[in-house]
Amino acid sequence: MPALPGAGDVFLVARLEAPEHLVLEVPGPGGSCVATWALGLNRISPGRTRLLARVRVAAAWMDEAGRRTPWASGLGGIERASAVLARLPRRPLLVLAGAGHAIMRGKQLQGIKRRAEGRI
Repeated sequence: MPALPGAGDVFLVARLEAPEHLVLEVPGPGGSCVATWALGLNRISPGRTRLLARVRVAAAWMDEAGRRTPWASGLGGIERASAVLARLPRRPLLVLAGAGHAIMRGKQLQGIKRRAEGRI
C-alpha cells in the first residue's frame, strides 16, 4: 500500500494477528524500517471495542524528506508539506507534524467508526 497517493515508498504488512493487531511498515535501506503504523483492537466490554493507532517515524525518513525540494514536480501535497516541515528545527517540527497527524488520524478513526456502526 503506498504511504501516500502516488508515492514510491510503501507500507508492507510487518505483523498480523487477526483480528486484533496489524502492524504496517515502510522498509528502508539495508533492511531498516523508516516508519511503522500499528493498529490494535482492545475489547472494553461486550459490544464495545477501542481501536488504538500508533505511528513511529525514523529520523532517516525526515532526513530524506528534507532533501526533497518542496516545489519539485511530482510531489503530492503531503510530500510537499513533509519537505517543508523537515527543514524546521526539531521542536516546531514535532509540534506541527503532531498536530497535523492528530487531525488526520481523528478523521480516519471517525470514518472507521461510521463504517463499523453501519452508518456508511
